[in-house]
Amino acid sequence: LIPLAAVEIKFSLTPSISKGFISGIDTLQLKNSFIITPADDDYFKNETIKVCGIKSFIEKYLPSL
Repeated sequence: LIPLAAVEIKFSLTPSISKGFISGIDTLQLKNSFIITPADDDYFKNETIKVCGIKSFIEKYLPSL
């Protein structure tokens, strides 16, 4: 199976990106990467990692994966 996306769940409203998450994204060459937080905001943490809430992830992003 080929992974479709990397997802990391954080309990912080201001998440930091872990080195392991970045390493996994690079190793697997993923184009879809998400950090899920308790907030409802959607924004890019960097060029490739989208930060969003769980509801937004399930309704907006998951169906397109």
